[in-house]
Amino acid sequence: MAKISGTQSIPAECKTQYDGAITPSTPDNIVRNRYPWRKPGKQLNGSHVTTLEKAQRTRWIESVAKFKKQDSATRARWYSARPISPAPLYYYNYFILSSLKGNVEVNGLGGGVIKDINHYTFAMTGGQTAPVTIAVDTVDPSKAICFFFGAGWAEVGSGVGVAVYPYLISMNSTQLIVNCSMTPAESAQFGVSLIEYI
Repeated sequence: MAKISGTQSIPAECKTQYDGAITPSTPDNIVRNRYPWRKPGKQLNGSHVTTLEKAQRTRWIESVAKFKKQDSATRARWYSARPISPAPLYYYNYFILSSLKGNVEVNGLGGGVIKDINHYTFAMTGGQTAPVTIAVDTVDPSKAICFFFGAGWAEVGSGVGVAVYPYLISMNSTQLIVNCSMTPAESAQFGVSLIEYI
């Protein structure tokens, strides 16, 4: 066993192994055992690296490569959507964690990570045929989808009614244009959830 303080006397044939297992000497002539993952056997292609460790390292390297492909605007979206943290670089951790969990879509643009969710309501009056404009918080329409809730009804025959559902005509950064599949017979209230992804 190597000494942990004082003058070291290491045989030449053991010097490489010693340097790999022990940290350089401090000014006080103290050396310490290296952390396991800092030892040569645990480095890239080392003899002590397990198959699972190799797989995890590969996933990590792929995540880092995806982050490097992000332009400034996309990185800004990750920054604004990051969980609350005092660390300014936590948005980077958020990206890496999302990637490791498989939530960053194949092009590395964050398609599976939600940036924001907002809910809105709107009404259609009986007999209304004109579309409804819904003001929404600013979103990137290329990264957003919406889900509608609720239904009105329309009479298609004597005593025969069918459900009337809302649908999206168009979306821009500040509004949704919505209409109904048929003219509602009476006023109806609807809801819409707008989900924006990173």
